[in-house]
Amino acid sequence: MRNFITLFKRDIKNCLNKRLVIMLAAMILFQFWFILGSDSAEQVKATGMMHYMAVVFSFNFFGSIVALTLNHDGLSRERKSKFLDLILTSNIDKKMVYSSKILASFVISFIFAAVYVLVLALIYITMSGSFNIGFMTFRYVLPLTAFLSIFSLMGLMFSVVFRSSNTSLITSIIIGGIVMPRLFIMIVDSIGNMLGMNAKATEILYMLSPAIIMNYLNGYSEITYVCWALLLLIIYLTIVIITGMRAFIIQDELNYGE
Repeated sequence: MRNFITLFKRDIKNCLNKRLVIMLAAMILFQFWFILGSDSAEQVKATGMMHYMAVVFSFNFFGSIVALTLNHDGLSRERKSKFLDLILTSNIDKKMVYSSKILASFVISFIFAAVYVLVLALIYITMSGSFNIGFMTFRYVLPLTAFLSIFSLMGLMFSVVFRSSNTSLITSIIIGGIVMPRLFIMIVDSIGNMLGMNAKATEILYMLSPAIIMNYLNGYSEITYVCWALLLLIIYLTIVIITGMRAFIIQDELNYGE
């Protein structure tokens, strides 16, 4: 247990770096630009509802790429620096090493989401003069945490599978681009038209994009879609965690490199 806590503290410290701060600032500034350009504060004030775009518009475009690149070198960096060799020769098994990084991914995802939402809450309070409108943004902390966790753990998985930070980064950017909501919806619509799928089946397929899962977990959706979103969230997390863990455990650490 002591070794795990030591690893976890180190993983958290490594994640809290300049890259995280720059990405967080970029997402906030892009969302602020959207709020100013769309008169979002007034719309929320008029309707009394804080919808998806009012808080996470920026994640529609860059969220998946940002989240993936947060952890694209989670293990490949330590392999390259030989630090992983030092850890594994200290009677610490691979399962503990990877479990520490999984927990760190969830914690950093929550911190990212909480800070992002807190800043947006302050922006909405300042622009609208209403604390209630600012507090509405906090309904997105958990959906954003789930969204970031999926991609952060996916990036960690890529760093294991490809053994290379560069390959993992390129893969992360490609995957992140494909699952951006607008592009992904176009892809699903094309497939749906070819297969003759009904509207409900098509909407469920939309949720294969984690950004759309996040949208359905915002508290305004029908219970059916919330259940589908939760199910797909669990499936996503299970697949990326198990795949990454198993790949890491069976890999030979004697022959690797960028």
